[in-house]
Amino acid sequence: MAPVTKLVSSRDDSLPFVLLDSDRVGRDYLKQLANGRYKEEKAKLLEVAQFLTDGEFEIEDLIPPKSILQIIDRMYRSDQYFEDYYQKNVPIVNQIEAWANKNSITLNDGWKVEVAKVAQNKFEKIMESVPDNLKQAWVNLFTKIVEGDKK
Repeated sequence: MAPVTKLVSSRDDSLPFVLLDSDRVGRDYLKQLANGRYKEEKAKLLEVAQFLTDGEFEIEDLIPPKSILQIIDRMYRSDQYFEDYYQKNVPIVNQIEAWANKNSITLNDGWKVEVAKVAQNKFEKIMESVPDNLKQAWVNLFTKIVEGDKK
């Protein structure tokens, strides 16, 4: 991350905002950054859960769940559809992994990247039906970045 922050830092050497997953790994990395390079700019360290509800939410939870349900059910075949397993307002990555395990589906390393690629290719369609609560989460996220950057 250090080389990337140098590339995207502003001329006044201000660090960029960082959005991290709210799972254990993300929170551990947030602590490392807060005690290191971001020690003087901790307000620029953001967690996904700040914009949703409390929980181990990840970046994928900022994507409309309906689209992820469809992508998972098309990518991975099972007798039980992920759509029928899904629980609203619960971190989706944990649910996908539990569903896959229950249905003897192997999720390869990088499976989330593959899901993201499909979502990116379907971006226009996905944006046609974004739930209001997710729109508000995006507004709050971008407001925090824009207003925080002006300080």
